[in-house]
Amino acid sequence: MNSLQIKFLVFIAVVFVITMVFAFIVYRQFNKVGKTAMEAKQRQQEYQDQLDIQNEGFSQQDFENLMSDDQQKNQTE
Repeated sequence: MNSLQIKFLVFIAVVFVITMVFAFIVYRQFNKVGKTAMEAKQRQQEYQDQLDIQNEGFSQQDFENLMSDDQQKNQTE
């Protein structure tokens, strides 16, 4: 093998190693983002459950009455 072939093989090896390092970094970041998203989703669900418990017995009619009262206050101001 001549010098040019060896240089080409070294170049291919370097590109391969760089690609593997990049793939490892992407994999780690993907796992971090996935874990963070899952935790955020759980917090969101817990908050939604808490709101549902607080609003138990608060009917749609009560909500509409409250909204119309707010709109009337805003119109009079």
